Amino acid sequence: NNIAGMVLALCSSLGDYVNGQTITVDGGLLTLFPVPDHELGEDRAVMAALKAGKTDRAKAKESE
Repeated sequence: NNIAGMVLALCSSLGDYVNGQTITVDGGLLTLFPVPDHELGEDRAVMAALKAGKTDRAKAKESE
């Protein structure tokens, strides 16, 4: 059902502007097994610095 719904959406006018995308249709499996923390690496450190009030990405990266 999930795959059929996505195929129908992409074949209809809803899909007119969808291009160059990877669309995961897995019935919600990705939400059960998200990307492990160790694979996020630098992004997690930068996001933590930004949440701490450092709005400049370069400065946030320097604080690692």
